[in-house]
Amino acid sequence: MALTAASVQRAPIRFSMNWGAGLAAFVCVLPTLVVFAAAASGGGAGPAGIALFREAVGGTFMLVLAAGGAATILGAGAAWLVTLCEFPGRRLLEWLLVLPLAAPVYVLAFAYGAITGPSGPVPLQLSGLTGAGFVYALGFYPYVYLAARAAFVAQSVCVLEAARSLGASPLRAFFAVAAPLAWPGIAAGAALAAMEIAADYGAAAYFGATTITTGVFSAWFARGDPPLALQMASVLLLGAFALLAIERAARGRRTFSGASARWRNLPRWRLALGPGLAASGFCWALV
Repeated sequence: MALTAASVQRAPIRFSMNWGAGLAAFVCVLPTLVVFAAAASGGGAGPAGIALFREAVGGTFMLVLAAGGAATILGAGAAWLVTLCEFPGRRLLEWLLVLPLAAPVYVLAFAYGAITGPSGPVPLQLSGLTGAGFVYALGFYPYVYLAARAAFVAQSVCVLEAARSLGASPLRAFFAVAAPLAWPGIAAGAALAAMEIAADYGAAAYFGATTITTGVFSAWFARGDPPLALQMASVLLLGAFALLAIERAARGRRTFSGASARWRNLPRWRLALGPGLAASGFCWALV
């Protein structure tokens, strides 16, 4: 009887907690629902609005694909080097590679805009999608770096030592063993970087790139067309949901775990002088 009474007393608590979670979820989802409802109730855009819509969606897609892919390659490569290779400056670079997160990406855009161009020391003009993509790749690769490094550190020592004993080079071990095992972390970091790229406004506006975020401001304030701005914002939200769905579908129901518990440090490949200097130069260039 005591157990029955206790279970009866706990039932209302679970019921109220479910209501609380539902209320919190509704508050979080409400802005998204409002955007979708307003976008669906808005009228059709004219030819100029349709042209802006297509250019903005195409520009955002190109940036996510190019800059997001570059950020993934840079972040995963740097994480692999500092975690499982030994080269000059590795211990210092292991922490310095996170530095781009200390500066907002629009500040990086201003900095690279001052460095390059006619008045800068580097005679390279950065503008449009190319300039924005360059800054996004360098500004958001730390998301991939942190997630990939955590995934590499958690890998099994036995698997990596087996690859090493079979004569695998560092590059071969990366593509055949380490990268597949670290795929969940790399994919999560890449999805986060892609969503940051799609949602950023400052760097795209500075370089004059037409994206969904700049298109929302242009449609609302310059054209006086709030329904078009809301429709573009709804596409951005759908894109974020699509990125999450792609990441989950790519990961599937597979599990990634080591064959044994780690009780010693990961084995590191000591790179020769030439490859070691190249690895150090690559990481220092990112910093």
